[in-house]
Amino acid sequence: ARHVSFLLGALAGIGEGTYWPGINLSEYIATHATTRNLYYGKLFAVSNVASVVGLPLSGVTVAVAGHLATPRAGYYVLFGILVGMLLLTHRLGAGIDQWSGLRFGVRDFVEHARSREWRLVIAQNVLRGRWAYALPAYSAVLLYLIVRGELSLGLLSAVTTVLVGAASFVAGRTLQRRPTTFLLGAAVVPVGMLGFAYQQNWLGIACYVVLIMSFDPFAQNATYKAMY
Repeated sequence: ARHVSFLLGALAGIGEGTYWPGINLSEYIATHATTRNLYYGKLFAVSNVASVVGLPLSGVTVAVAGHLATPRAGYYVLFGILVGMLLLTHRLGAGIDQWSGLRFGVRDFVEHARSREWRLVIAQNVLRGRWAYALPAYSAVLLYLIVRGELSLGLLSAVTTVLVGAASFVAGRTLQRRPTTFLLGAAVVPVGMLGFAYQQNWLGIACYVVLIMSFDPFAQNATYKAMY
């Protein structure tokens, strides 16, 4: 795959770009301003729990299929299952709240009159995207160098995912009652980033898991609601 990485990235980008705008619009229609904090709290909680369940199941699939056939066969089976799940996801997405009356053309990129709030949302997404995609890429390497082992890294990832799911659920309920608590995420996450950057040990891991990942849902959930 590394020989066609640019092509794979371009296809993935096109797929994400055509899938998520419709899903985000459907979320906007299906939810209400007074319930979106709870919605995102539950959504990210369930997503993280699903991630924890999916990791060991994937490992078992690779191991069993590889034992019955060739080692590579396990990955073929796993990716085949993932493709099937992706197609099912798109099928389920087609059944949520319908929307119509929207017309779009390529000229809208240039001619659309953007409000101040629109530009702020775009700028926020540009910055958030740099952070949200760079952090997992670099943190995975740093965490592996600290724990020194695939099993330890897998266990750490599972624990982190569970904590983030619980934190997201708590953040949703807390933001529903006290909207200003999004400041917890805005204030605590940068402190955790500094701690993780300067402490390449278990203290740094604690900063990553507790201060960064567990407090980020306060800012993230509030941000999604504010954008809508």
